[in-house]
Amino acid sequence: MYFVTIVAANRQCVFGDIVGDVLQANQLGQIIEEEWLGTAVVRPGVTLEAFVLMPNHVHGIVGLPATSSKIKNELHARSLASLVRGFKAAVTRRHRLAIANPDAIVWQRNYYEHIIRDENDWTATHAYIADNPRRWAEDDENPLNSKA
Repeated sequence: MYFVTIVAANRQCVFGDIVGDVLQANQLGQIIEEEWLGTAVVRPGVTLEAFVLMPNHVHGIVGLPATSSKIKNELHARSLASLVRGFKAAVTRRHRLAIANPDAIVWQRNYYEHIIRDENDWTATHAYIADNPRRWAEDDENPLNSKA
């Protein structure tokens, strides 16, 4: 299992707004949610666990199919990179069509990943994702936060 964070281009808050402790997704945010949920459909064997859409980033937990290969970590790293690349491309393609702008950029380059190594890590990661909207005011990704 991998914890993944993908951030909007220039960290701009373009996916929706936090109202109370919940993100109200705009059109782009809705596209992101739909494509995330569709990831397991178009990539057999992939499992999706916790997910949260924030104003300028997403967090999710992704499980990749088991493999008995000695190079398991390398294969999974490539598979995860491919999954993220495909997800980002699908979102960008749909967003460009929706706003009739073939040059629109949605994502910053790359992404953050963390291998979830044990049950404690899994529990902490789930809690982090679930609490993310509530902690938006203190989030390092929040441009209104003095730490951002």
